[in-house]
Amino acid sequence: MPDDFADSTLPVAFISGATGGLGQAFSRELAAQGYRLILLGRDKERLQALAASLAVPCMTQALDFSEAQSIRALQRYFNEMHICVDVLINNAGWGLLQAFDKTPIRNIEDMIRVDVNTLSALCALCVPSMKEREKGAILNVASIAGFMPCPYFAVYSAAKAYVLSFSEALHEELKPLGIAVTALCPGPIDTAFWHRAGLASCSRFDWTMVSAERVVREGLTALSDNRAVCVPGWLNKLLVVSAQIAPRPLVRLIAREVMQWAGKN
Repeated sequence: MPDDFADSTLPVAFISGATGGLGQAFSRELAAQGYRLILLGRDKERLQALAASLAVPCMTQALDFSEAQSIRALQRYFNEMHICVDVLINNAGWGLLQAFDKTPIRNIEDMIRVDVNTLSALCALCVPSMKEREKGAILNVASIAGFMPCPYFAVYSAAKAYVLSFSEALHEELKPLGIAVTALCPGPIDTAFWHRAGLASCSRFDWTMVSAERVVREGLTALSDNRAVCVPGWLNKLLVVSAQIAPRPLVRLIAREVMQWAGKN
């Protein structure tokens, strides 16, 4: 543990997926709010560059959560460093815009491992110390895709449905203990996430796009208010409400057409 981090009395924010667009935005905002940061991501050099750009003490840990042993490595890291987290930002995640039968099994397993297993494990690592101190906050990044089945994005939307349900359940469990839990459900954001997912351009979603900085601000405000769910952007809110009240066959049909349209080159 770096000396400046160990000697600091600033509260600790732990951010997974820190090198992505949304993860970087969370890192910069929480640094500005006076948190020392633990930054996790796959790229060691990018993590170190991000840490160097922030005016607060930072620790970095490069881990690829798609690897099965990464959770055990993270658990050892927590134990060795005696880490107590004040704010957990569960941001690591990825998806693949592709027909299910064309998706390699390894990719399916990796998505579930990162989007579901890792997120759950990070909560399990952080909650005990939060419970002891009777304070803490957890923000789990879900998606508006979690409110509806998304053909051609089937594994991702199902994983985010898990994140949404899991977060709402934790919200009720932990609220009496002084721990806030929020599911942040953004729509499309112009970050590298979509390029990794197989979408060449996000321009088709300009009509519903919300900036990463706005998503972060609204998410952290919702967390501070201990709201169970946060959907940034009025149009995304409208889409979510429509998906909840419309007949399920219609929701599936519209989602299928939208995802097919989005996946066209």
